[in-house]
Order: sequence, then C-alpha cells, then structure tokens
Amino acid sequence: MKGCSVWYSSSVSSRIKGCTRPSTRTNQPGTATTLGVGTPAALAKAATSCRWVIARRVGACNTVFHTRSSRAAVGLIRVLTSSDPRLLNIHGRAVRDAFGVEVVSRAVHDQPEGVHDQLTHDFASPKVMALAADLAPHVDGIMISCSSDPGLEDVRSLVDIPVVGAGSAGAAAALALGSRIGVLALSTEPPLAVARVLGEQLHSVQAPDGVTHTQDLLTPSGVYETYLAAERLVDEGADVILQACTGLTSMGVSRELRRRYGLPVVDAVLAAGSALTLQLGSPDARRHAGGVLAKLAG
Repeated sequence: MKGCSVWYSSSVSSRIKGCTRPSTRTNQPGTATTLGVGTPAALAKAATSCRWVIARRVGACNTVFHTRSSRAAVGLIRVLTSSDPRLLNIHGRAVRDAFGVEVVSRAVHDQPEGVHDQLTHDFASPKVMALAADLAPHVDGIMISCSSDPGLEDVRSLVDIPVVGAGSAGAAAALALGSRIGVLALSTEPPLAVARVLGEQLHSVQAPDGVTHTQDLLTPSGVYETYLAAERLVDEGADVILQACTGLTSMGVSRELRRRYGLPVVDAVLAAGSALTLQLGSPDARRHAGGVLAKLAG
C-alpha cells in the first residue's frame, strides 16, 4: 500500500512453525486496529519502549501504535469485509475492554456477507490462515472471531502460539453454565464447530426470521427478529442462550437478552477472549476473565 509502512522491533521472534523470516512486513489495506491514535512524537516515544509500532501516513489513515508492551497482545481475525472501521473494530474493542489486553483486528478480503454457510466458510478458511501467519510473529495469541471457526485447526498447526475460535469457545462456556443450550444462530443449522462441542446438550436452535447473513442483523427488523428468536429458545426450555453468530456481538444484545429472560447468555466473542487470555497467563487477564465469567452466569 503506497505510503503505508510498518516498523517492528527486531526482538520479536517469528512464531510461525518452521519459519525464521525477519518479523517485518508491509501493512495491508483493510487493517483495523483498537490500539489508539498517535502523533509523530508519540510514535517516536513508543518506538523506544513498545513491542511494535505501526505508522500509516496515507490520506485518512490514522497513525496507530501498540502502547503497552507489558500487556498481552491478541491478534483478532474478522471474517466480515467492511470499509467501516467502527464495525471492524467492535469485537477487538469488546475483548480489550473486558480483559485488559491489547488487540489488533484484521479482516479478510472479499467476504462482504461474512460466513453464513459452508461455502462462505470454505472461502474464508485460507484467508484466515494467511492473516494468522501474518499476525503470529507480532502477537501472543490469535482469536478467530467467527462462530464457525474457519481455519481453526489449520492455524493451530501453523503457529506456535495459542489460537482460539469463537464457536468452540462459546459452546464450551455455555456447557459450564447449563445443560440445555439454546443456540441463537443465523440458521436453524448450528455452526458445526458449535454442534461438535455441545453434543447432546444442544437443546434447540433458533434463527431470526428474514436474516441470512451478518449484515442483516444490523437492521431494525434484524434486531426485532433476534429478540423473538431468543424468546422461542426460552419457550422451548433452554437454560442457557449461546450467541452462535459473532454478528450478535456487533449488535450488543447480550445484556438485554439477560435482562428480558433471566438466563445466562454467552457471547461467543467474549468467551473466546476469556479462553485465550487465560491461556496467555497474564494476571490482569485472569482477573478480568473471572469477572466476565461471573457476569455470564448472572
């Protein structure tokens, strides 16, 4: 990308299995970040003490930098392509605020409807692997922010750092809170990654009427139908609601679902953030994760 460059500290070793390439690269278009905006002076200061610094000197591009090298850094991969930085950053911001870690969010290309069936899952998987390989030398763990966990096992075989998928992590968290898991998804066929973990505890599945992909959730009718779908799960006897689409995190509906129905509601993005930060072993992350799990149960 013309005019964009990235500087990385040479102290950061590569974490790609069998790879010894220098940890430098050219920044790619579409990068999203939750790390903040800085002035050239702040960049210079940050470069002397932080794990890595990104400077983007293009038109409307912000200059961003990693501000706290003592905190764990998470690479978060989105499978929804969007030009809206707020939408791209919303999952990373949620993880950062919940667990006290730094987050770099990257989005795959050419997936404007995200992942909503097997075909889009298969399209996304190699793109997720490519982003994970790019991120791995510069972060402590990787989170795939999609409930179908595209590319999860392949990424784990590729890198030497912890990798967590939102679907399997969300399902595991739901099992810790109940035995009749109601799955709120994009279709009445739950993501395979979710179904595998839940097994016989998968009690029922509901999807908002008229919603076929993530972007549909962000419409007024999508929000309305989401609440109706959750109500059907409650009527069918679920004792936990699992948000098995990370687009529901973008909507921010979990708190309202808990208020309306009095059940634990598992946000798959926060469940993945909890699992990953616990693996990273940061005392701050462990404390934040414990608080989030308590909220899920409440």
